[in-house]
Amino acid sequence: MMRTSQTRRLGLVCVLLIHATGLVAQDLCTEGICKRAENNDTYLLCASQIWQTMSSNGYICVSGVLVFPGAEQTSTLGLNSTQSYKQIVQTQATPFAGEQLDSPLCTPSVQPTSPITSPQSAPTLVPQAWQPSQDSYGIRSYTSEGKTASVYDADSNSVFRCDDLTYPSDGYYVAFYTPYNSTLAIEGKSQPAPANCGHHVDFKNPLTGVSATALVLDRCASCIGVGGQLNDPNTDQSLVNGATVDFSRALWDKIYNHAPNNVYDVQYAGKVLQGIL
Repeated sequence: MMRTSQTRRLGLVCVLLIHATGLVAQDLCTEGICKRAENNDTYLLCASQIWQTMSSNGYICVSGVLVFPGAEQTSTLGLNSTQSYKQIVQTQATPFAGEQLDSPLCTPSVQPTSPITSPQSAPTLVPQAWQPSQDSYGIRSYTSEGKTASVYDADSNSVFRCDDLTYPSDGYYVAFYTPYNSTLAIEGKSQPAPANCGHHVDFKNPLTGVSATALVLDRCASCIGVGGQLNDPNTDQSLVNGATVDFSRALWDKIYNHAPNNVYDVQYAGKVLQGIL
């Protein structure tokens, strides 16, 4: 009778463990990847380990990466506060201290997987070689200390690093780089906001002459330019794509005429990294 009772308790423990494992696997998502939503006007983006609904702006999600229909996807998005890439590691349950198991009490139908990291197809990976080039949308010079722009997707419902600012009605906003602060991380606080939060900056496409003014609204963790080295343990150096600013989709479409995701030269007054004092 006692053995039967113990067996039942072990069976209940197994069921609970399997159920909990399923819940963890369901709730976790890899930061920065996307997946398709129920309609074509939106897609789901994993940000802060939550699937958030974003406007598609004509793009679709393929294998976790945003792709412009009919155009070759280039790996150029910048990493900003609404799309922070972090390594997510799944841990497995271990026996109680001092307990040695010769065989598992129960085996879930899905075997534990190896640690999950940001996928190799993440949209911000750097090209193998930064070769200067030009197309009908803009110039890619990749010069040291040059000013360049990439693009990311967020909307009025997103959380931006610059506090107490109204989302611009035209959707023209921009993110500037600030360095990682380990003390803030230990204290559980947000990373530094750009020093120029709330400023309006004029941007110009040096190829076409098209210009627009945008509000500084967000922080870009990887927009440190060509050759810049990051000090952020949560942001891999491979995410640096040469950009010094990260444009909103509306601003990008205005300056670069709805170009597919890329990195293009841009002109703006003042120093390159204006988010830093």
